[in-house]
Amino acid sequence: MSTPFYVSPQQAMADRAEYARKGIARGRSLVVLQYADGIVFVGENPSRALHKFSEIYDRIGLYAHTLRTIFSSAAEKPYEVELVVAEVGETPEGDQIYRLPHDGSIVDEHGSVAVGGSAEQISTYLDREHREGMTLAEALKLAVTALSREPNGTQREIPAERLEVAVLDRTRPQQRKFKRIVGPQLSRLLESGGAATAAEADEAEESGGDVE
Repeated sequence: MSTPFYVSPQQAMADRAEYARKGIARGRSLVVLQYADGIVFVGENPSRALHKFSEIYDRIGLYAHTLRTIFSSAAEKPYEVELVVAEVGETPEGDQIYRLPHDGSIVDEHGSVAVGGSAEQISTYLDREHREGMTLAEALKLAVTALSREPNGTQREIPAERLEVAVLDRTRPQQRKFKRIVGPQLSRLLESGGAATAAEADEAEESGGDVE
């Protein structure tokens, strides 16, 4: 009769965490950055039908307990997922960014956060380059630069049509703060000199002019 193979609970949890982390690392990275007028979400996404970023409406909560329960259950594989939940405040000091790893814990982030793919490398770069008070154009360019960095330090090009970008813009009066940045508006922000805001990009979109 063979002897049952014993794995300690601590080792089992470590193995499950490593399984989830490897699965998450196979996905494309996405970043979330604070800027002067709100919070911007940027990710590489070739699909126009499936979104990485969505709006959570008022009075709807996101429960981390489900992730924790599944991660702790020996009968189920842990979810290979990592989430970022953000809330825009009336002022930058009121902005909230939370990261929910695969184990259901909640991490309070500040300024910037990256998940998926080469998240550790990207986070290190963002920690060094991100600053308070950036315009949307500046934050967007920083996000794209961070996502474009290869492990060997070279830069690859991510065309605008492969980017998914959304903002929570605190300056939008009497409107939902969540807005997707697409098409010509996204291109103008990427090509601007860095001073463009979401409102200026909106005006340029309506008038057909350029954002300076």
